Amino acid sequence: AETYHKSQASDYWNAMELEATNEGLSVNRPLFLFGRRSAFFPWAVLSPGSTFYAWLTKRRTLRLAGTELQFSVTERFYKKHVQHYLESA
Repeated sequence: AETYHKSQASDYWNAMELEATNEGLSVNRPLFLFGRRSAFFPWAVLSPGSTFYAWLTKRRTLRLAGTELQFSVTERFYKKHVQHYLESA
């Protein structure tokens, strides 16, 4: 979110590794993003957002409750790894 005090309004398109677990979504930084930390978000604070196309790929936003922060994941990743967690929460 642009209002986050450390934000540089950067978009690390497909550069961060996402891992869906029973507990939530883990966002892991790649080696080249020194100074950035990995983060974990429980399913209870995430909700599905809208879908859109970028680079010929259908993507979906995942919104973080109470913030303007959102993640963009491929629709394939969403359906395979995320959708069942959010629907059962």
